Amino acid sequence: MQEFQNLFEEVDDLIKEANTLSAEFLKSSGDRLYEDRDYKSALHDYNAVITEFSGLCQNLGSVYSNRSGCLLKLENCKSALGDALIALELDSNDAEAHINLVRCYITLGDISAAEEALETIYEKFGKNFRCIRELTSEFEKLRDIDTKLSSSLDAKDFKDTLEDLKCAMKCAPGCIRYRILHTECLAYMKQSDMAVRDAASVLHTDCNCSGAHYVTGLSSYFKSYQHMGVDRCKHVLLLSPEHKKSQQFVEKIQKLNELKERGNQVFMQYKFHEAIALYTQGLNLDKDDMTFSYKFLHNRALGYYNLRDYEKAIDDCTNALILRREYFKAYILRGRCYNKLGMYKDSVADFEAASKVCACREIRVLLCNAKFDLKCCSQLSYYSILGISESATQKDLKKAYKRLALLYHPDKHASSSVTKRSKAEQVFKEINKAYTTLIDPAQKLRYDQSFRDRKKIYTNEAEVLRKFFCNLPNFWNGGN
Repeated sequence: MQEFQNLFEEVDDLIKEANTLSAEFLKSSGDRLYEDRDYKSALHDYNAVITEFSGLCQNLGSVYSNRSGCLLKLENCKSALGDALIALELDSNDAEAHINLVRCYITLGDISAAEEALETIYEKFGKNFRCIRELTSEFEKLRDIDTKLSSSLDAKDFKDTLEDLKCAMKCAPGCIRYRILHTECLAYMKQSDMAVRDAASVLHTDCNCSGAHYVTGLSSYFKSYQHMGVDRCKHVLLLSPEHKKSQQFVEKIQKLNELKERGNQVFMQYKFHEAIALYTQGLNLDKDDMTFSYKFLHNRALGYYNLRDYEKAIDDCTNALILRREYFKAYILRGRCYNKLGMYKDSVADFEAASKVCACREIRVLLCNAKFDLKCCSQLSYYSILGISESATQKDLKKAYKRLALLYHPDKHASSSVTKRSKAEQVFKEINKAYTTLIDPAQKLRYDQSFRDRKKIYTNEAEVLRKFFCNLPNFWNGGN
């Protein structure tokens, strides 16, 4: 019986020795493959040592350290970081594990952890340690880019931020924060499809990534799916209640909605000054939020229109159309303002643009009215333009021209608004045309004859048009 027991012990010893030899062989094989840069095959051997012979390998710490190096080369940074930390638990003086740890932190974009790991290397191995210059250079490059990135983000300069992020992602390709910031910049630059695609690739690896869900919601919001965007951000807060950007976004949307509703209420009560103040407050709350801005601009323009401040209304409508080119309500309101200022050509152009976006009956009526006003304006006699009678002398003509030129000459309106300057230039051209025609006797004779003929035709046509339009309703000019 004792003989059998001794035999079993000998067999166990042989098996243990064989396994130890297998572990050492696999480790040596993995080291050789690693040096040959065959990282996948080396990883296979290191995995076998750790899973099958972990208790038999004499230097398990170096196996974890080497596997960490393989995983780094294969861009599996999180697993590489875990192996480097285990290697240092097993052997705190493993130089290779310390190097891998710094590289993992740099690749993952963890600047504070990388700095701490570098300081540990300085303390343990000194500043002349191998690779220390290379590691320090990589760390400082990433730190400098990150500092520059923070500045461009604070300035909301998304174009520069994207360039900085490209550099940062080269230094730290495994950093999820940089990838999320990249998708966020794309969303703010209205490249929503690209932003959603990049966010989806992050969610493919981490379905609970709150940053990626936030960007998806932001992109939906900027594509005018307001409720969908807000709902997605509320979902982010369920996943991560401390997600500040989602909190700020939801609070901002609630505040903007509240200001818009309050502004519309006081507008309907004819308190236009108060409504304008609320719409202005909404615009100042977040100037980058184009989803609300174009509505606030249009509604504020309505307030100005009702206060007969047509120039400010035109400016707001123009800015609203810059943000949303197909916003037909802004075309309509601006067209009505131009009409009030006697700029009938611009009025017709705006109503035509509105009719291309929304071909409803009311817009067609406004367009017909504007064309009618333009025709009326174009049919004004040169005598009416200069404010003289048909029996006026050349002396009266020159006096009238001089008086009007002093009022409407472009140099007199150099410091005026664009609208005033444009109107003055248009009027001055008409004054010049009327003067040059009437001052020349031959041209005046031809003009007088043709004008009398046109006047007969125009009087009959105008009467027909007036009868037609008096039976049509006015277009509603309420707020959004």
